[in-house]
Amino acid sequence: MNMGKLALQTIEVFRERFHGEPEVVAFSPARVDLLGNHTDYNDGFTLTLSLDRYICVVGRKTDDGKVTLFSANYDESEAFDVNEIVRSDKVTWGHYVKGVITELQAKGIEIPGFDAAICGDIPLGTGLSSSAALEVATAMFLREITPYTLETIEIAKVCQKAENNFVGAACGILDQCATLFGKKDHGLFLDCRTLETSLHGFHRSDIAILICNTGTKHNLANSKYLDRRRECEAGAQFYNGKYGQIQALRDVSLEQVQESKGEIDSVLYKRALHVVTENQRVLAGVKLLDEGKLEDLGELMNQSHESSVHDFDNSCDELNIMVEGTRSLDGVIGTKLCGAGFGGCTIALVQQESAEQVVSQIKKNYLDKTGISPEIHIYHTVDGASAQPCSTFLP
Repeated sequence: MNMGKLALQTIEVFRERFHGEPEVVAFSPARVDLLGNHTDYNDGFTLTLSLDRYICVVGRKTDDGKVTLFSANYDESEAFDVNEIVRSDKVTWGHYVKGVITELQAKGIEIPGFDAAICGDIPLGTGLSSSAALEVATAMFLREITPYTLETIEIAKVCQKAENNFVGAACGILDQCATLFGKKDHGLFLDCRTLETSLHGFHRSDIAILICNTGTKHNLANSKYLDRRRECEAGAQFYNGKYGQIQALRDVSLEQVQESKGEIDSVLYKRALHVVTENQRVLAGVKLLDEGKLEDLGELMNQSHESSVHDFDNSCDELNIMVEGTRSLDGVIGTKLCGAGFGGCTIALVQQESAEQVVSQIKKNYLDKTGISPEIHIYHTVDGASAQPCSTFLP
């Protein structure tokens, strides 16, 4: 669904639920990592795309200090006093909105009451960062009705803290930055230590972006994510003890990793090997984007997935079946898992002329091997999050 159509749909939902006209519409897109898998919380590098699926927040300010939300995706409502915000065991999607409000309030920003309808077409729990999109769309909406003045990077930090502190998810800042700073026809490079960003051209009309949803969500994904974080932290501690001046795995060289084999725990060795080589792949990928060599970038994506499988152990059978069934097809440039892994989606770069045939073949291959009919769509790059008056989308 394009941005305009989603805006009109969300405006109509607002009218039905709140019996009036909304004032502001805010969007935040999906994002996908081309390279940079689990490098963000290791102070490393990432390379992402913003994609044309969105979370949309439509609403208006009220004078009673009350916040009333309605999610069309969940068909649920949530209401609370803006100055008495507590967690809800039932309406967990509301935590992302509440978290943003509380973090803005912690900065001394007075948030008014408001009514808002929320709609989205980002597949949930698939590695395309629907949660970060909701946080960022909320922040952009609130910036219009409050208003407040924060630099874009500070908005990203607010949204990350919302997820860390209120939602209770130990995410890095990658997702929030990616959905805020992304730009159409560009890849976004992020240094997760300095938070410096740069844009690099991704505008080959002869190459399509496929997002392939395996249809799997593993219950242990959150605990495994935390395990990986702890393993990376333990690895950094080992290397700091051995070499000094190591704050995170970002500071470890490939030579140091290779020298430590046999000294460090074998699991920690593999985790470090993945992070260090993945950072190298990101830096090489940025150069390839600048040179327009997407075919070579595809090979780095393939290497990234193999490293996720063998060194970081954050893939799963379904992701591997999807990747292997995709990589073998004519016209496929490169493919890998998305996001944290352990289920969800893969990304593939495909020659545009072969895209429809490739989609058909992937679906057949995956269905034959898993019994699951996957959702596979061609995505396009878009600009990052924004907010504007609802009148922009009305006749």
